[in-house]
Amino acid sequence: MAELRGCPEPQMAATLDGAPVTLEWRESPYADVHWATLTGFTAGDHELAVSGKCGGLAAHAVTRHFTATTLTAADVGDRVAWKFIFQNKAEKLAWNWGPGIFLYGLHRLSRVSVDGPAYREYIHTYHTHKYEKGLPTIKAADGVPPGLSALAMLVDDQDFELFKTGMKAARYVHDEKRNKLGALNHLGHAWTSHFLAKSIWVDSLMMYAVLATQWGAQYHDLDLRDWGAEQPLIFASKLRDASTGLYFHAWNVDKNRLLPASAPTEWLRGNGWVAVATVEILDALGEDHPQAPALRALLADLLKAAARYQMADGLWDTLMPTPGQGYEETSGSALIGYAMLKAAHRGWVDASFAARGLKVFSSITARLERDGPGYSMPGISWFTNPGTPASYKLIPRCHDLPYGVGAYLLLAAEVSSDSR
Repeated sequence: MAELRGCPEPQMAATLDGAPVTLEWRESPYADVHWATLTGFTAGDHELAVSGKCGGLAAHAVTRHFTATTLTAADVGDRVAWKFIFQNKAEKLAWNWGPGIFLYGLHRLSRVSVDGPAYREYIHTYHTHKYEKGLPTIKAADGVPPGLSALAMLVDDQDFELFKTGMKAARYVHDEKRNKLGALNHLGHAWTSHFLAKSIWVDSLMMYAVLATQWGAQYHDLDLRDWGAEQPLIFASKLRDASTGLYFHAWNVDKNRLLPASAPTEWLRGNGWVAVATVEILDALGEDHPQAPALRALLADLLKAAARYQMADGLWDTLMPTPGQGYEETSGSALIGYAMLKAAHRGWVDASFAARGLKVFSSITARLERDGPGYSMPGISWFTNPGTPASYKLIPRCHDLPYGVGAYLLLAAEVSSDSR
């Protein structure tokens, strides 16, 4: 997919490596941005040049270089993972949700990569270092995700040294006080919880409900497993918008209304958290669990809603139901793409969703930026709190934020598992 910015009504001729090519420029949802499909090139370095008129006026000629690759999905994932690892020593990563999602994606990639042993050693180093230095007290849902990779290492690799760090996260979800919905307040008992209303955020489904279900299933704590399985249904009862099929960001439990009450937002990455959490919870439960049919129905409805708003280039706007009103965002797109692909592989949704997930992977991969021997992932929106739509447009996009890289690694691993 070629993108032309700042050019209304393009009348452009194009050449690929000096030879004329025909590009049919189509309007995107964004002002003065057009997309065209570029085909017919082989692996290697290429030069695309365009020249002509914009809105009837002469425009500067533009030349761009790009590389087409025959790397597998796992190979590309490796280059993104190593770029992050080289810049972030395991001992320096925080005990928090961002690194927790990265480590979870890294472990998933380790299952399909020749570099799997090195990735697992990195994860092992992270957890053992944290334990030796003294694990922090978990006071909110955002402190739980590191437990996901600890549990994955326990199950896949019998790395029993990590039981102590996994138990730290599991103990929080087991013991933390439930609110009147039967969920956990997103801010838990952190100091900020004393100044803000008791609330649930869609983020929490990935932050605590996945580990609750997985840990409960693995260690036969059926109450914890079933409580985790109930969480998507609780969140859907309050946050799902019947008109779009998407989820609002947060719910004020104290006042029994959306948060914020005025102009709440259906945010892309939040819907990605819902989709991935539901997929992972279903995977942990197995097909015969009593809640599985209801969860599969919720998942199918969400992915069908997401498909309606997927843009022609494969991604979504951060303001998900209004393409063109915000900006394209890669981390949330990777999450939705992963959920679509895995759900199709499991037979929970129509096989056509696999093609949508592959399109997401191709679109994000095309945006990766070569950085030495590795690839840098752009377009990841910064930490995001519930607000009105205008506030989401102000959130900056960054490169290589850990949760965005982790989301991409989940997607790359799922693409790779489909191709073996």
